[in-house]
Amino acid sequence: MSRVLVVEDEVCWLDLVRERLEEMGYEVVATSDGLTAFETIRSNDLDLMVLDVQMPVDGRAFLWFAEACKPDLPVIIHTAFTHFRDDPSFGGKADFALKSPDLSELAERVLEALDDGGGGE
Repeated sequence: MSRVLVVEDEVCWLDLVRERLEEMGYEVVATSDGLTAFETIRSNDLDLMVLDVQMPVDGRAFLWFAEACKPDLPVIIHTAFTHFRDDPSFGGKADFALKSPDLSELAERVLEALDDGGGGE
């Protein structure tokens, strides 16, 4: 089963994403706490990270940390702001999914990133 880290500071989005990914068959580690997220990236086997960028700790810091610790870890930036897709500071290091209540774009990106049709089995 694929393990997905969700880093999101808004609890309603965190819960929504966690529930959807669990319904899709993934093991989800979800946190709104920056220190927990950094520790999780550093010390756990992860298959994917879903990351908000507009948080008290800039999402770019998580992206850079993940790249340093786990260079092969796919990352999906889950954001309400379309301008991040063209932000050169991400340097093609992540995919993007626009936040929407049905999470359809995020679900599609997760399936593409894990390339397994759901659940990693």
